Amino acid sequence: MNRSSRRVLLGLAVLVAVGATAPASGTAATPDYTVLTVPSPQPQASSNFGERVRALADVNGDGARDVLISSSNYDGDDANGAVLANAGRLFIFNGATGALLRTLEPPFPQAGARFGFWDASLGDVDGDGAGDFATSAPGQVVGGATVGQVYVYSGRTGARLRTINAPEPLAATGAFGADFGGNLIGPGDLNGDGVGDLVVTASGSFGGAGAAYAFNGATGAFLYKVPNPDAVQASSFGFGAAETGDVNGDGAADYQIGAPRFDEGALADVGRAYVINGRTGAVIYTLLDPEPEASNRFGQADADGISLGDVTGDGRPDIFVDSFLANDPPAPGAPPAPDAGKAHIFSGATGALVRTLHDPMPENARQFGASNASAGDIDQDGRPDALVSSRGRDHGRVTVFGGPGLATVLKVFQDPGDAQTGALFGTGVAHPGDVNGDGLPDYYMSARGADVNGMADVGVAYAFRSVAPAATPGPVSDPVHNPSATAPVVTPADPAPVARRRRGRLSARVTPSADRRAPYRFRISGRLTLPSAIARASGCSGRIAVQIKRNGATISTRRVWLSRTCTYSVRVTFSSPRRLGRATLLKFSVRFAGNAVVLPAAAATRFARVRR
Repeated sequence: MNRSSRRVLLGLAVLVAVGATAPASGTAATPDYTVLTVPSPQPQASSNFGERVRALADVNGDGARDVLISSSNYDGDDANGAVLANAGRLFIFNGATGALLRTLEPPFPQAGARFGFWDASLGDVDGDGAGDFATSAPGQVVGGATVGQVYVYSGRTGARLRTINAPEPLAATGAFGADFGGNLIGPGDLNGDGVGDLVVTASGSFGGAGAAYAFNGATGAFLYKVPNPDAVQASSFGFGAAETGDVNGDGAADYQIGAPRFDEGALADVGRAYVINGRTGAVIYTLLDPEPEASNRFGQADADGISLGDVTGDGRPDIFVDSFLANDPPAPGAPPAPDAGKAHIFSGATGALVRTLHDPMPENARQFGASNASAGDIDQDGRPDALVSSRGRDHGRVTVFGGPGLATVLKVFQDPGDAQTGALFGTGVAHPGDVNGDGLPDYYMSARGADVNGMADVGVAYAFRSVAPAATPGPVSDPVHNPSATAPVVTPADPAPVARRRRGRLSARVTPSADRRAPYRFRISGRLTLPSAIARASGCSGRIAVQIKRNGATISTRRVWLSRTCTYSVRVTFSSPRRLGRATLLKFSVRFAGNAVVLPAAAATRFARVRR
């Protein structure tokens, strides 16, 4: 790939200011950001550092979530020093500082295995109090065939906890073999044991029809298989996957699996997406591309795969599906720009289309939607926002959408590097939460094609750290699809003092259902009472965490967004190997994480028994 010879400097990370668009009229000011360059700890030509960027739990105990960045094209070596091309490698970084915490090499190094190709944050699966994670090597040869393998690691120690193999024989029929581990997600607790579980796809299996497999996060045991619902060969079911949250309200996490090469009639590779019941593996919704064209690749979900949360305000998490190779016009009345990309929001409650998102500045081959992640709540309006990248051409950018139904462009991040053509900024995007403690969301983004010190395609990552806004700017920016809007204005970050935060008071009420046997169901509801000096519009945002313990052991943890009226309600369902009697006392702890203006509240603790 030809590109500029300008270089990304190695050595000490450098802080610079990064520009962004203003927020839409009627919303709180969005923060400015400084950017910390995070270079590859072991730079190597064509290693594509930053191919994946994943937010993990806090693995080093400093209170901030940490970040995994992979380099699956990294060339390793065997015990005799022979080069193993594309063996793979991955790196764990301190989310708050960008410092390297740990380097992981493949446990069974092989050429072409691509260790670190896909990763998933699982939560604490080994009970040591630190979040754990999984990574894959989809090109790993197992039993003489290119089947693929998955590995679960301790976040605290970096030790490999287990190796997960395909639960059934898989023929290596796809272009990349069976591709077991070609996509991983940690959707949450599927089986009600209170531990996050794992879903692994194999899009190259069964003649390219593909399949997905769910595994117990605590033990690694196989839970169930999800075959291609339409059983169409070469449709690549499992090439895309994303978390969705509990869309059907049964207390178990659900998820999305894409088949981006599904043909709709004579239109090749239009794609489909399926929302899967996490408890049973059954299909909840089959989602079709609302604007089908050949080669759209609807449902590919080529990056973090957004878990949107409830953007429509109906109490159910909604669903994001990309169509990153769709054509889109660069201006009203103009011919569509090839591969400009689109994305679509579907209702989690009904499966109906809510909105189609467009690149604010569409161009040929931008591939808008190819990489995406949750953005937290950047405008502090109590609604979840979304990061969507346009990585495919020249200098890439990442757009933050927010407001009701994600209808508003809140901010656009430009490549903070040295304007290399083909750097592919936005390849990886991740939201590790608030890593600098100011109550606002922070982000990591990567440019896997960046050249470094004369070496091509080394890759580089950036940590974007928020600076609280000083004032509310004017309106924003979608001049293509909303011609009356004001064009975006890029301004440098100007650090402003963070407003004093005050502490609210959290209430909680626990209501059990009348369950004689498992699964047991409880409804936990309450309100955050704000200090008198804080307005509801700015204070009613953030997440509530509910933890249930029995005899000191955690049996379930759930999180839910605080509503715009400062209330919350969450239904928790869990199983128990032993029937719970009336004497069994459960402890419910409810916590509020805080936001830009409200400090974390003291935990509300309640005790309840099973109602029989």
